[in-house]
Amino acid sequence: MKKTLNAALCLMLLVGTVELSAQSSHTREGFWGGFGFGWASVSGGCDDISSGGEFCDAAGEKQGAFAMYLMMGSTLSPHLRLGAEAYSFIGLRDFAGGTVYDENTLTVGISLAPALYYYPMVERGLFVKGGVGMAWYVEAEYEGRVDWSSSGLGFLFGAGYDLRIGSNTSLTPLFTFGWGGGGDLILNNPESEGIPVGQNWSHTYFSLAMGFTFH
Repeated sequence: MKKTLNAALCLMLLVGTVELSAQSSHTREGFWGGFGFGWASVSGGCDDISSGGEFCDAAGEKQGAFAMYLMMGSTLSPHLRLGAEAYSFIGLRDFAGGTVYDENTLTVGISLAPALYYYPMVERGLFVKGGVGMAWYVEAEYEGRVDWSSSGLGFLFGAGYDLRIGSNTSLTPLFTFGWGGGGDLILNNPESEGIPVGQNWSHTYFSLAMGFTFH
């Protein structure tokens, strides 16, 4: 009986220690920052100004892309962080026949937004995020000439989890949905520099990334 009581007491002490450790491991305070890499699915669209131009369909064709992010900020409370996030995707594709060009094309998108990160459970690493800022979209030939571009309002939403791997470091899987648009699609070749070829451009992306967060 005495051995049983001692074992139960040790187990209770062990559970209590683990719980306290788990709570302290997710303490959030002060400055924080993070970065990561992953994959994104990107697509866009707009209204062609000239009938049959096919510029919008060509520029907005769905594609996969390499994704990366950088974020940093300060802690407002154990539940809430304020920060800024730069999110970029880079893809390379071949246009299919029937579009404006049949060339290797590099696509670059960037969203820059102040954001809030909310942790519903203080003792856990789960968080949701949201931000509003600016978004840019550029497509260029592989050799470097910009074919078309657009800029406008951007926002992003997402969710992630800070999995502590050290006292001040977490491994962070992150899902992000982003939207950008509202501006014209501008053609930038030497023959027609700066001419709008599409209106009401918008693009969306879904991304899965893995990164590190430093607390």
